[in-house]
Amino acid sequence: MCKTSSELKKQIEDLIEDHKERIEYLNEVTTLIIEYINLKITPYSLSDTGESGVKNLIDKFPVHQLLDGIDEAFTKNVNFDKNGIIKESVEIFLDKMPNFIAVMGMTPVRKKILYIRGIARNRFTYWDDEKGTILLEDYVKALEDNGWSVQQILKDLENEMQVRTKRAKNWSEWKNLIEGWTNDINHWEKAKKTDENIPTVIENSYPQLTEEEIDNFAEHNINSMIDKINVLLYLCKAYPNFDMETYKNELKEFVISFINKQQKDYRDHSKSIISYDKEYINSFLEGSSIFSYLWRKMPKEVGDDNVLPSSSLMFISYIYSQYILSNILSSIYYTEEFNGNDCDALLKVSKKHFEEMVW
Repeated sequence: MCKTSSELKKQIEDLIEDHKERIEYLNEVTTLIIEYINLKITPYSLSDTGESGVKNLIDKFPVHQLLDGIDEAFTKNVNFDKNGIIKESVEIFLDKMPNFIAVMGMTPVRKKILYIRGIARNRFTYWDDEKGTILLEDYVKALEDNGWSVQQILKDLENEMQVRTKRAKNWSEWKNLIEGWTNDINHWEKAKKTDENIPTVIENSYPQLTEEEIDNFAEHNINSMIDKINVLLYLCKAYPNFDMETYKNELKEFVISFINKQQKDYRDHSKSIISYDKEYINSFLEGSSIFSYLWRKMPKEVGDDNVLPSSSLMFISYIYSQYILSNILSSIYYTEEFNGNDCDALLKVSKKHFEEMVW
């Protein structure tokens, strides 16, 4: 039986009411993301078309991926001169931003596959994009099936596949090479998967950094971290009469404590590479007072059964703050690429740069 127009109208109204809270949340998120982008590109701002584009991105990607992609696109594309931000670079940033956001959601291996594909596409007169992608994916799958770790696969793609792609003269040569490699791998005896294949400390295969490299690397990471801190401080403006200086001091203690913790934990691994622990940052965050700082400062409305935030904007700022705090620590979480001695040196120099920063 067909529905009447009034029945359909009622159904739509009910649906809207059911999703009203989500719609309000998305509107708040959209407003904050647009403000965040406009803050970065001041004195310029998004056009109506640009704002519509942001709304479309919010429908497609999680917020943390959006923020990471925006930051990465800004860092890689925006330039400054003596007069400030260069308008042409802002236009490039906004044009490339969606691609950066999309890439942020990919695994490191997937990113490397696309990077190698880009090299081949630009080098060869003829290139079959779909077939080339499949060949690379099949090659990686063959390595995975033989028990290779993500780190081993990335190293192989970097040192073998990427290098040979740059040397190959044409599509046919490259295609035959990768098909041959994949076939060889598929005939390997499957690697045994035991706990011994997943060491907590990885064999040191990286060259030791020079003092200049350590200083440059640490300074770059601290500058990146300060950018994230400034975003966090901007979010705090959602709180009326917020004591910014006290919060800054809490943040300083928070960062220094994380550096000190790493130095203590890495003390016994001077000749080894420290393996990445995805829970390391989370466990530190959960044990810190600053993790819930904004929640404690939030006004509350006491209902019959629960306690609710009195402002959705403050609540969203609190949620974002947790994500940004994690990103702040990730800027100075030194693992995998460095041996213990370099980690210790990087942490010392990072602490020095951070303590000298004015923000």
